[in-house]
Amino acid sequence: MNTPLPQLKHIKWRIQDEWAEFIARYPWQWFTTLTFVEDIHPESALKSMKFWLSILSRELYGPRWYKKPPHGVYWVVAIEYQKRGVLHLHLLMAGVKNARRLTYMDKWQALGNKNGFARIYPIDSLMAVSKYLSKYVVKDGEIFLSDNLPDATAGLAALWLDSTETESKSARIIPQS
Repeated sequence: MNTPLPQLKHIKWRIQDEWAEFIARYPWQWFTTLTFVEDIHPESALKSMKFWLSILSRELYGPRWYKKPPHGVYWVVAIEYQKRGVLHLHLLMAGVKNARRLTYMDKWQALGNKNGFARIYPIDSLMAVSKYLSKYVVKDGEIFLSDNLPDATAGLAALWLDSTETESKSARIIPQS
């Protein structure tokens, strides 16, 4: 059975909204765009991005940043293809401490390879940038989460346990006749 187009659009919006809500749970500090001067395979683009992020993490957290909590800068990245077919990356980043944005814009370009320019902006609205990034889930793009992304669901488990405990206590109250 084919799903009517208006209903499919509604489902896509719900998926995008759920992703945006999930992404907005984190205290993102920078909205970053990383470009490439020529066509690059997505895996190579992500590898170049992770190398750049390791430079940032090393300078902020020390040489063994990956062994010490919070394990460096954490991020979520979306891959977008330009009209000319070359991809670029949009990242939300946190754990950047007092790093100077312009320094890391320059370091991206200085890495060479096929790297183009970088733009890094401080975030004014978490929900706005989260919605922007989440649109790539339903727009033929891809979203990747860093391995060191903190668990944003930890508080939800405690809330769920509290609610089930309250329900079970109220269920134990048996009126005496």
